[in-house]
Parts: sequence; C-alpha cells; structure tokens
Amino acid sequence: MNINPWKKLGIKASHFAKKHPHFYKELNPDDVCQECSRGLEFIKKLFQDPSWDMLILDEINIAVRDGFLKAEEVL
Repeated sequence: MNINPWKKLGIKASHFAKKHPHFYKELNPDDVCQECSRGLEFIKKLFQDPSWDMLILDEINIAVRDGFLKAEEVL
C-alpha cells in the first residue's frame, strides 16, 4: 500500500504487516503476527489521544480473519 498520496494531503497514515503470507510464501506467519501486534499497540495508544477525530482501521478484519490478531484483542 502506498501511503504517500495520503501524506501529500496532510493525512497521517501508517501501515503494518505490509505483505500477506498467502501471496508471499517466503514470509513467516509468526513474523506477520508480531508486526500486527506492534501495529495494534500503536493503535491503542492513538485511541487514548483525544486529538484524533477519526481512525480508519482498514483491513484489520483480514488480520483477525487470518489469525494474525484475535478479535478479543481488537475489540
């Protein structure tokens, strides 16, 4: 995902686990789980910051569906 267009518009954007092992067989699923967990911790900190009006967690459902995050962690 290229987030540069968002940044050019002044929108803060971050992404984690940039590749999925379904498409990139050389990836270790455990590494993807760790990347997703680090991303979730980052997101939890953002939720505590009242300066944010909106957080878009695009594709987080895929991380849950494919077992990289647990629904209980996300909810």
